[in-house]
Amino acid sequence: MKRPSLLQNIGLAVVLTIVAATAGILSFGMLSSTVSSKLIIILVTSIYLVRLVSRSQLRAGKFILSLVCPALLIGGGLFFEQSGSLVVMAAIMIWMVRSFLYYSSIVASCADLVLCLMSLVGFAMGFHSSHGIGVAVWSFFLIQSLHALIPERFGETGYAAEEDQSVHRFDRAYRSAEQAIQQIVKDGL
Repeated sequence: MKRPSLLQNIGLAVVLTIVAATAGILSFGMLSSTVSSKLIIILVTSIYLVRLVSRSQLRAGKFILSLVCPALLIGGGLFFEQSGSLVVMAAIMIWMVRSFLYYSSIVASCADLVLCLMSLVGFAMGFHSSHGIGVAVWSFFLIQSLHALIPERFGETGYAAEEDQSVHRFDRAYRSAEQAIQQIVKDGL
């Protein structure tokens, strides 16, 4: 499948924010704010990770990976006392899944790591400015939507591309010279 575009990712950020707001409203009064925040983080991150896996070109293991990611998040929700630690775990999982499924270079993966760190900062700023999970989720996934702008593999520099073409030209000339020598030897005998 094709990688999602920037607009598709922004649309997903809107949908995940609506899901987070709806879950927050439904859990208001029934659960503590910490438990509610953890459940919302697990829910929206699981949806995002399952979408990443389903849109990847992975042929085998999509179903298993789609089950393992939410299971790890649930385990993290039970293990971590603070929801902030769960958000860090979610960002690490998003980075790992995208690095393994979408990028074929270290540079692209490192650029995605920076994007995930920026998302964590956006989440923290959104949470502290609004004291609510909705703005934090919106900030986090809006910044995450920028991953569509990171190329799968960064292109070679001009020098490397020129060198590659010159090697190609040299190989053609070498083969041509070899054929000419073989023809001379064959005609001379």
